[in-house]
Amino acid sequence: MKKYNWLILLISTVIILFLHTPDVFINKMLFAEDGVIFFNQAQQFGLNSLFIPYAGYSHLILRLIALLASFFPVTIIPYIYLLFVIVLQFFVVFFTYKTLKLENYKYGLIIALFPLAVPAGCEVYCNLTNLQWPLAFFTALSVACNWENINKYLLCAGLFLLALTGPFSVILIPVVILRMFVVKDIKINLFVYLSYFTATFIQLFVLLFSHRVHSASNPLQLFQDIPILFLKLYCIKFLSVIMFVILVFALYKALRNYKEYFPVISVLYLGIMNIFSALFILNGASFDAIPGRYMYIYLTAVFLIPVIVFKNSKVTALFIILLFLCFPYCRYDNIYWNEFIKFSEFQKETFVPILPDFNWYAKLTSKAAEDAEPDFISSGLQYFNPSKLCGRYAGLSVETDNLKYSKEYMISDKSYEFIKYFKFYHVNGTRYKSNVIIPAFDKDIQVVLPPNLKINCYCID
Repeated sequence: MKKYNWLILLISTVIILFLHTPDVFINKMLFAEDGVIFFNQAQQFGLNSLFIPYAGYSHLILRLIALLASFFPVTIIPYIYLLFVIVLQFFVVFFTYKTLKLENYKYGLIIALFPLAVPAGCEVYCNLTNLQWPLAFFTALSVACNWENINKYLLCAGLFLLALTGPFSVILIPVVILRMFVVKDIKINLFVYLSYFTATFIQLFVLLFSHRVHSASNPLQLFQDIPILFLKLYCIKFLSVIMFVILVFALYKALRNYKEYFPVISVLYLGIMNIFSALFILNGASFDAIPGRYMYIYLTAVFLIPVIVFKNSKVTALFIILLFLCFPYCRYDNIYWNEFIKFSEFQKETFVPILPDFNWYAKLTSKAAEDAEPDFISSGLQYFNPSKLCGRYAGLSVETDNLKYSKEYMISDKSYEFIKYFKFYHVNGTRYKSNVIIPAFDKDIQVVLPPNLKINCYCID
């Protein structure tokens, strides 16, 4: 039965990710930087996009995925991203299972799935943008685990890629130095250490010359945020204190036998330092202003350490129940990816508004497309029924060269049951453009726009 454990973990990974965000599997969609950074820049710059820092550091693995996906038809790119996310999340789970020797635990297969279930918000799990958080956990385990049974070429390449994906390798430098003195394997693994430190110092160089460091806050302000390490551990607040007490006892036992528990201790260290690094770099922001994803690594350690150290089935069962009670779940609106691709056949530049509801977009550029004549034009002052002209969907487009119009404008029906917003995107010079897809349902629609703007409507069937 044990030889099929990898298959059980793979199937479980897919199921858990689906339960977090089913809409990502059902509808094609990109999330935040998936579109505006990784998709757009891979399409625009190609191979050079690998070397473009974002948010002050390199995202090499995420950039490689976006670059590889750019060679596929644009219609399936969201699913290519999702496929890589699933595969890498499975690697994290399987590596956790093997590294922590969870085959020796009663609930070992379930414990291995903890990195997929901690209550850090569902946005962490099913998109390319936030894949760096599970990969950071993966990095912490990798630098502290036993390297004897891992292929050295694979280890060198893996650590190099991981070190250049997010700033976490820089935070982990003390862990790697400590490992060198504890394990005393420098001669045997010289090239592995060189690979890690080479990539880490490249990442450090990028960080030092980024705006993130220059906007850092006063370190003394961090002390006021220390209570977040236990007061906000869990969605049920009084249980956070209980969990923190359990963690303290488990950590005390782990530190007494630190060689055996070195991997999970390194995860806890990275989690704590990541929280305070975020508070420091975000210029003194309080924890309430910091998204839950910054807690992901720390929370994973909080749930793993007690069950690993105590080896007690009752403790494990308790933490499984706690994870189940606060399992993160999100629903997302359809962004109409396929319909926007068809819309792009009518115009040279199409902006796809993507999740979350900020100024995020993926830009579709069609060199072969000619600006087609719209099927009908509305001034936005009258109600019109798109179902009388279009079969399934209507694509609506507005352009302006007046900056004061580059705001959000509303589409609604008479009862306000259906509301969608225009977002204007800067094209070039003084030109702004907005486009949306609406289902061609049988309702009278009004587009609320300034009277001197016209909206072009295209039928997308």
